[in-house]
Amino acid sequence: TRLSPASFARFGMHRIRHEVEAAWMPVGAQCKFCQKVNRKEFGGAMCRRVRGNGTTGGCNIGTCWRCMKRETKEQIGAVRCTQEEFEELGMSAWWMHERCMMPQDRADYFAEVE
Repeated sequence: TRLSPASFARFGMHRIRHEVEAAWMPVGAQCKFCQKVNRKEFGGAMCRRVRGNGTTGGCNIGTCWRCMKRETKEQIGAVRCTQEEFEELGMSAWWMHERCMMPQDRADYFAEVE
């Protein structure tokens, strides 16, 4: 069962919410590229990261797995992930468009992938 945003706020858990939901694309989110609405859990990735210091990064735009594979470097950037990589990392998985990353995000992403 998912808690509503109001429940998170009421219990002071707004920071935890991002960590719990990770960067998986939720049901009902729309892929920016193909415009399809995600109809299944874990149908793609959101450009989002909760950093170790509690700050968040990314534009929070969703990309389905199909578009993650197919879109051009100009559209998404050189940093890509696969559904398999996300599944392996579980709820700690995160991804960001290359243009949304700060230098430390990029270093952390590739350190975690290796």
